[in-house]
Amino acid sequence: MKDNVIVKRYGYALFSVYKEKLQVDLLKDVFGQFIEILNQYEQLYVLLNSPIISRSEKMELLSRLMQKSKSEKIFLNFLSLLVVNNRFKYVFNIYRYILDLYNEENNTMVATLYVVDKPDNSILDQLRYELERIVQYKIIFDIKIKKDILGGFVIVMKDKIIDGSIRKTLNEIVLNVKGEI
Repeated sequence: MKDNVIVKRYGYALFSVYKEKLQVDLLKDVFGQFIEILNQYEQLYVLLNSPIISRSEKMELLSRLMQKSKSEKIFLNFLSLLVVNNRFKYVFNIYRYILDLYNEENNTMVATLYVVDKPDNSILDQLRYELERIVQYKIIFDIKIKKDILGGFVIVMKDKIIDGSIRKTLNEIVLNVKGEI
């Protein structure tokens, strides 16, 4: 619970600064690039989170890293604040929260689409059109391959699940047959 409050407080504060400057797209891009770097160089995250490394060494590391990437001064200050306040461990969750705020700001919703094979664009467009009509949000698909659904699709949007998989249909048939015996 406390962690969630911290994530929201820091995330909202950073988002608000960029929103005030009409630069939320820049925030999304800069933060996304930084997260990619952390994912690519896992040791960097470990170093910036380590209680053994001094804050000044962490700040120097951040400064050199951000200087190479020619990053935003506000964003560098934000990362420095996370280091100084021993909150760097929340950086991934703060990024996810900022993406949520960004999507909300742009009337967009991310829907995870589980399929056996990547569908062609015409099917995706048709599915997107129907979902957008229902939820009144612009839909962005996060496509994940999941062989155990056998066919069809499963869509997860926030707290809603639409299961149009063959696996579900087969399970329903089995339950119906068992109920008749």
